[in-house]
Amino acid sequence: MPAAAFALILVALSLRALDVAYHYGDVSHARSLTPPAPHADVSWFRHAFRSLRPKPLDNYLAALQFVSAWQLIAAAALVFDSSESLIVRGLCVLFVGGRFRELQEIGHFAIHGVLCPSRRLGLLLTNIFCQFPLLKPSASFRYRTHVAEHHPHANVDGRDPNLGDFYVAGLVPGITVLQYWRGVFFPLTPAGVLLLLKECLTNLLHRNRGTGELLLRALIVSLITLPMIMFESTWEIVWIYLVPLLVVYPLFAWLSQVVEHRWFLPQPDDRSRLGRELAFGRPTEYAGLSGLLIRQNIFPFGDSYHLAHSLFPNVRWNYLPAVHKLLKRHLKGYMDHASQGLFWHPAGTPSATSELRERLTRSPLALRITAPDVRRRPMNVPVHFTKYQALGNDYLVVDGAAAGPLLTTEVVRRVCDRHFGIGADGILVARLAEDEAVPAVQVLNPDGSEVEKSGNGLRIFARYLWDRGLVKEERFPVRISDEIVTCRVRPGGRVITVDMGRVRFDSAVIPVTGPSREVLEERLEVGGVTLTFSAATIGNPHCVILRERVTEEETRRLGPLVEVDPRFPNRTNVQFVEVVDRANLRIEIWERGAGYTLASGSSSCAATAVMHRLGLCDAHVTVHLRGGELEIEVREHFDMRMTGSVVRVADISFAAESWPAVEAAAPPGAVPTRPRGDLA
Repeated sequence: MPAAAFALILVALSLRALDVAYHYGDVSHARSLTPPAPHADVSWFRHAFRSLRPKPLDNYLAALQFVSAWQLIAAAALVFDSSESLIVRGLCVLFVGGRFRELQEIGHFAIHGVLCPSRRLGLLLTNIFCQFPLLKPSASFRYRTHVAEHHPHANVDGRDPNLGDFYVAGLVPGITVLQYWRGVFFPLTPAGVLLLLKECLTNLLHRNRGTGELLLRALIVSLITLPMIMFESTWEIVWIYLVPLLVVYPLFAWLSQVVEHRWFLPQPDDRSRLGRELAFGRPTEYAGLSGLLIRQNIFPFGDSYHLAHSLFPNVRWNYLPAVHKLLKRHLKGYMDHASQGLFWHPAGTPSATSELRERLTRSPLALRITAPDVRRRPMNVPVHFTKYQALGNDYLVVDGAAAGPLLTTEVVRRVCDRHFGIGADGILVARLAEDEAVPAVQVLNPDGSEVEKSGNGLRIFARYLWDRGLVKEERFPVRISDEIVTCRVRPGGRVITVDMGRVRFDSAVIPVTGPSREVLEERLEVGGVTLTFSAATIGNPHCVILRERVTEEETRRLGPLVEVDPRFPNRTNVQFVEVVDRANLRIEIWERGAGYTLASGSSSCAATAVMHRLGLCDAHVTVHLRGGELEIEVREHFDMRMTGSVVRVADISFAAESWPAVEAAAPPGAVPTRPRGDLA
C-alpha cells in the first residue's frame, strides 16, 4: 500500500474517532436507559430519546464526516493506481461504491436535520459532498421525496415514492423467481443502467435552482476528475468514479431499499404511524465477517437499524445501536418480523430478502385471494360522502371500509378539487371496525398528504358520529393518529367540544432543527421580512408569528415560505397572530398541505398556547378567524380544550365517471415516480 494511501486512511479514521469520542457520553446514556415497565409506551421512548440529537460542536464536525469518506475514496484511488492485481483493483472499485453509500447515508441524516444543529448547513454540505458529485437532485428535493413523502406514507401504495420504484424495476406480485432476481439486481440490467444515465443527465442539466447551482455542480465534478486527468490517470476516472457511481453504488443503494420494509403487505388494522412501522418494518441482524462487510458497504452509518430509524427519525446515527437494543427488549412488536442475513439465513429464520421473494413469486391467483387490490380496476359505482363545514373549513367524510383503500393521492386531489371534483379542504376517512372500541379517523389534506391532528376535522368527525347514531353518549373518545382525544356534543348537536391534548414547545418534539430547547421568540427571515416566531406541537407542528396587525395578503405571501423553511423538517402550519386584548386573539392561517384556510382548530390551540406562554393572553380566550369564532381554554400543563360549531352541508354521491382509474401496478419500464438512486 502506498504511504500516501495509508496516511489518508489514518487521517480519515482519526476524524471519525473524533466524532465518536464527542458523542460517547450520550451513547453511554442511551445504553443505560431503562423504561419503568417491561414493555414501555412509544411516548416514553420519544421522551427518553430527546437528547439523542446533534450537539453544538456538530456544526463544526459535520463536514469531517463527508471529508473522511472522500479521503478513503482518494486512498482507494492511490491503491488502484499502484497495483497491478485485478483482484485488488476490483476490491477498490467495490470499496469506493461503499463509500458513496456512506456519503448518501450521512446526507440522509442531514435532510432529517440530525447531522448538525444547523439544518441549512447540513443541506449545504450534503449538496457539496454528496448530491452534486454523485449527480443526484439537490438536498431540498431529496427532503421532499424522502422526509415529506416517504416517511409519513411508508409502504402506502400511491403515496410512498419508494414503493413506486418497485413497479419500475418489475418487482410486483405474481412474478416468477427469475423475474424477482432480475428486479433485485435491476441497477445491473441494461434498462436499469439506461434509466440511471438519463436521470443523472437530467439532474446535472435541469434540476438546478438557477445558473449558480449548475456552475457549482460543474465545479465539484471538475474537482474530482481534473486531478486524475492531470496525473494521466484517465482510467481511474472510469474505474474509481464512473463505475462505482453508475454500477456499484446504485446496486448497494437499491439493495438497501429492497430490504428496508416488508413491501406489498395489506395495510394493518392499526393504521397509526407506530402500527404501520411495526407491521412493515424488519430489524435484521448481519453477523460474522460477511455481516460486517454488508453493514459497512450496503448499510453504513446506522442504516442496518432501519426500523429504529423509521420509528425515531430524529435520532442521530451514533445512538441507533443502543436504541435498537433498547427497543428489542422493551417495545412490544419490534422483533415480530426479525430476519437474519441479506440472502442466506439460518433455518427457521427468514433473510432480509426471502420473505419478499415468497410474497411476490406466489401465483397471482393466490395473491388476489389473500390480498385483493381494488385499485387495479377503475371505480364503477358512486362513492358517498357527507360534507360538513366548521367555520368555513370544509371536509368530506367517507366510510373507510367502502372507499378508504381507493383514496390514493391522485384520487384525493381530484375529489377535493373545487372545479373538477366536489371541493373540500380535506377528507376524513372514518375507521369504524366493529371490533374496535374507539372510532378512528384519518385526515387527508387536499394534496393527498396525511395530517397528524386536525381540530376542525375532529369536531366534524364527532358530529358525523353523533348524526349517524354511532355513539350513544354525549361524551366519547376518538382516535386520531397515535392519540385518543375526548369529544363532547353540546345540546342541540351543533356545538362540539374537544379535549385536544397537550401543547409542547420542545424543539425535539415539534420538531425544529437545532439544539434541544423551547422554541420561543426566535428570529426568522423569509421573503425579505424578519419575523419573530415561536413553535409548538399539539400532535402536528405549528409556527406562531406575532404581528401588530394580521392580514390575508401577508399570510398568503409569507405562509408558503415559512411552511417549507428548512428549520421545520416535517414542514409546518403557520399562524399570524394579533393580540386584540387578553381575552381575544385574531388569527390568519396558512395550513400545511392545504394553503390559506378560513379556520383551524389545532392552529387556534397552538397560537393560544404560545400567547399564554408568553404572558400575552388569559387562559380562556375567543379566537377570531376568517370563518368565525372558537372558544379556546388553556388548562393545566397546557392541555387545550376547544369549542366550536359544526354545520352539515350535504350528502353527496361522487359519480363513477368522475373517479380517476388508478392502476396499482405500472408495467416494467414505466416512468418512475421520482429520481432513482436517491433512495435513503
